[in-house]
Amino acid sequence: MSHPAAPTHILRRLLRAPSFTLLAIATLALAIGADVAIFSLVNTILLRPLPYPEPERLVGLFHTAPGLELDELPQSPGSYARYAGSATTLESVAAWSGREITLTGEGEPERLPAAAVTASFFDLLRVPPERGRSLHVEEQLPGAAPVAIISHRLWESRFGSDPGVVGRSLQFDSESREVIGVMPAGFAYPTPETEAWIQMEVDPAVAPLGMFSMHGLGRLRADVDLATAQAELNQLLGDLPTTFAGDPAAPVLANAGFKAVVRDLRDEVVGDIAPALWILLGAVGLIFLIGCANVANLFLVRADGRRHEIAVRAALGETRGRLIASLLIESTALGLAGGVAGLGLAVLGVELVSKLGATALPRLHERSVDGHVLVFTLAVSILAGLLLGLPPALRALPRQTSIDLVEAGTRSTGGRTHHRTLRILVGAQVALATVLLVGSGLASRSFHRLSQVDPGFDPEGLLTFHLSLPDRDYAGAREVADFERTLAERLRVLPGVASAGGATWLPLSGFGSGTGHALEDFPREPEEVPPVFMTERVTPGFFETLGIPLLAGRDFTTDEHVQGRRVVIVSETIAQKFWGRHDVVGKRIAPGGLPSDADDWYTIVGVTGPVRDENLHDPPRDTVYYPLLLASEAAPREGWSSDPYEDSAPPRQMAFAVRAVAGDPGALAGAVRSVVTELDRNLPLANLELMTVKMSRAKARLAFSMVLLSIAAGAALVLGCVGLYGVVSYAMRQRIPELAVRMALGARPRDIRSMVLADGLLVGAAGIAAGLAGSALLTRLMKAVLYQVSPFD
Repeated sequence: MSHPAAPTHILRRLLRAPSFTLLAIATLALAIGADVAIFSLVNTILLRPLPYPEPERLVGLFHTAPGLELDELPQSPGSYARYAGSATTLESVAAWSGREITLTGEGEPERLPAAAVTASFFDLLRVPPERGRSLHVEEQLPGAAPVAIISHRLWESRFGSDPGVVGRSLQFDSESREVIGVMPAGFAYPTPETEAWIQMEVDPAVAPLGMFSMHGLGRLRADVDLATAQAELNQLLGDLPTTFAGDPAAPVLANAGFKAVVRDLRDEVVGDIAPALWILLGAVGLIFLIGCANVANLFLVRADGRRHEIAVRAALGETRGRLIASLLIESTALGLAGGVAGLGLAVLGVELVSKLGATALPRLHERSVDGHVLVFTLAVSILAGLLLGLPPALRALPRQTSIDLVEAGTRSTGGRTHHRTLRILVGAQVALATVLLVGSGLASRSFHRLSQVDPGFDPEGLLTFHLSLPDRDYAGAREVADFERTLAERLRVLPGVASAGGATWLPLSGFGSGTGHALEDFPREPEEVPPVFMTERVTPGFFETLGIPLLAGRDFTTDEHVQGRRVVIVSETIAQKFWGRHDVVGKRIAPGGLPSDADDWYTIVGVTGPVRDENLHDPPRDTVYYPLLLASEAAPREGWSSDPYEDSAPPRQMAFAVRAVAGDPGALAGAVRSVVTELDRNLPLANLELMTVKMSRAKARLAFSMVLLSIAAGAALVLGCVGLYGVVSYAMRQRIPELAVRMALGARPRDIRSMVLADGLLVGAAGIAAGLAGSALLTRLMKAVLYQVSPFD
């Protein structure tokens, strides 16, 4: 005869109660699965090292300039050359810059995400190409033959895994580049979408300090920490005017408190998503506890039916240890079964969460069920088994079982201790559900606030795209200018198009470029730190197309480009900051240092409303809009070209927006493609999408947190209500004899109903009160993911 604690005996006991067993396993599977799914994301994004050899030694190199109100500046050619040539705490230094390039010549033209990298880039990461070779140092010097390394994905999709692609010349931006290597599958730096890497041209002899256009990487030497490396880099910067003698940016940056910053590269890759993920893990942890409490209630009710059996076994001499072991082994078996089912649900859940957070979460391409996830699943499964088996196990104490033996023979209702335990468990469920409901409400309020933010433009009815003009096909500034102007004009006359315009970048793109400015009304000394404004080049009609209001003055005109008139439009934030409510039209500013000639000033001809061009969370930035085409004076000056386009250097990479008269702007995509193809059949469009899609991406992180917290709160509410209902209904069934006596003595049905409702409301109210108190403490942790909402809202 098998022992009651033997696995076969426990299995038979569970199979004799299939409804209880299936309900318990299903509840645990949901609770454990949610926990494992979110932990899997936390493990992938926050805990797992970067997929490179010795990743703990990889760092990101940045700068700060408090005097310019710039918390973070990337690398410049000057700082990179200084660190690469002199740093001893860094084993290697590299830099990269993101861009898009056009691949032509084989099949349809294709716009590819790419990166320009220094020769040390792959060696620093210690990931050599799978085929071919890496970059050589001499290939980053001016005049070197153009080369490229392509991704494994591009090698397979575009070239059919042809090994002969290495050594072949391909046309990138109409420039012939020899393919020298193919990266391994899965290599995803700087982004998972990067398809090609080309050499970055860096001449140490002519490396400006003030052009911050590169992302810096470093690999620490063994036994060197972040603080030591940062201290050395700041020492290398030294006295900027002396270290970078002759560089006009050096004295300005020195006065601005320019310093180096060294950060763990994993922190840089992950960004600021960590608080949201930890909060979500805590939320599903509460779901886990609620699920365990629900199953523990079921166990208590089931154990109550087995009181007589347990009491008899104790009376016959079975030790307390064996009684407790029998119950805990049974509960642990349920926990493990729930864990196995939960792991399967977690795999599906991770895929669902990955789709919900595709634009909000980094490193999703690295997700997998690894050893850490399996160990976590085993741990929470065992913990669940112990938590749900502990309350009935405590009732197996000898004194309690003797009481149960007497009670079992005298009455059918459970003892007061039993009912009190059930009420405590249900009250805890309600409390935990309340905390989650408050957290979900805060996230929903934040998302609503973010949705109500005025971005400064009208995203409805806008179709946007990017293009880049290759140097080979558009050699001079005149060709670039003619194409961009012609394209804008052709787009405006398309049927169904209300207006069209272009700019160096569109709002919410995350890009930007700024420079110091001189203001004629506010003179300063040459070494004094100038105000830094973002700068953008725009076509006439850009503000009308985007729906950016002109608060004063006028828009640019086409003829101003060829007449060489120096005019700008400024954002309202600049006007208010420097001139208050005074009319600023006619005031003059100049980019860079103080103008040496009175004719170098730019006249303000308009003031626009503020635009949130970086994201929806941060306030609008001070922005100066320049005409797309800048020219010298119509009458050439000494040292200037006679061609007014020659000195304008119009941007080759442009973003365009087309506003539809009515209906779906996506319907204009075909016509837009046709216009571009007619002008240049080898020129592909990139990022052809609706502006409303960009808006959705800007809200993605908060929306992701809100949706998951809302799902967690809904599940907690349902579980809490089910637990409360089950306990109250069970307690009332146990009190049927008592209620019958009350009614026989004259109690009315209304009185009985009031008593039953009061019993449930008392437990619920106590749980809500405890939950609100807990919320006041725990929701402070949400401050990092809330937007314009107090944790005590």
